[in-house]
Amino acid sequence: MRVKWQDKITNSENLRRSSMDGMEALILKGQLRWCGHLARMNDTRLPKAVFYSELSTGKRKSGGQYLRFKDVLKHNLTSCNAMEQLGANCCAEVYMAQTDK
Repeated sequence: MRVKWQDKITNSENLRRSSMDGMEALILKGQLRWCGHLARMNDTRLPKAVFYSELSTGKRKSGGQYLRFKDVLKHNLTSCNAMEQLGANCCAEVYMAQTDK
């Protein structure tokens, strides 16, 4: 690429020149990969049980909450309209079916 530190080139231009994905795309790809791995797991496996489980007792503090992995994943899937585009994706279908219960 032959870019010097003194050159004023934006990050998006550098990504375009190097034909790489941005950090957001890499994180989303990793989330979808892990979700697909969870969806294909046996139902008795601990990671899948923890991912799809809900606490039966207890309360959350009032105010803003830290987002859980499943909250961020659901937001990312719905914000990019991935439900329609990834109709064959077992992760999205299984996840939405589990969370609608």
